[in-house]
Amino acid sequence: MADSLRDQLLKAGLARATPPKKTRSKHPLVKKNPSQSSDLERAWQARAKEEKECAKKEKDRAKKRIELKQAEQKRRREINNKIVILLDSTRLNKNDAEISRNFFHFGKIRKVMVDQAQLAQLNSGTIAVVYLRGRYHLVSKAVAEQVQKLSPEHVPDLKGSDEPDESEHPVPDDLIW
Repeated sequence: MADSLRDQLLKAGLARATPPKKTRSKHPLVKKNPSQSSDLERAWQARAKEEKECAKKEKDRAKKRIELKQAEQKRRREINNKIVILLDSTRLNKNDAEISRNFFHFGKIRKVMVDQAQLAQLNSGTIAVVYLRGRYHLVSKAVAEQVQKLSPEHVPDLKGSDEPDESEHPVPDDLIW
């Protein structure tokens, strides 16, 4: 029993002494043309290079967008700080004001609380409203003009919108209500 399995099979006549030769397959092997493989390889390399360049350009664009956004935020903070300095000593808001003056700003109707004297001044245009950090502040007209030079969006237009021009869509004379 010390014989290997191969030896035992040879003694039994079930195996051959030499292994059989490999037969050729029905389809002969097609030898690849070295120029074809190198063309394909070059195409893949070119595509990989192109993808790397596109990825780099996209990364640069994203970085530039972030830098522009940060620069814009810095500019807005500087403007807000200048407006805070202007408003600190010249703010005219009163805590006991009971009348709300409504106006249109940023696409919505907003309000600022005033007393009777401030309402008259606000309607006449001697004082103005300045928007800063979610609140509306009453200030003199001169301060509002300085703020408007810094940032026009911080000073809402209190005049309101004029009535739309009816010449475009006139009401017919024969219309009966």
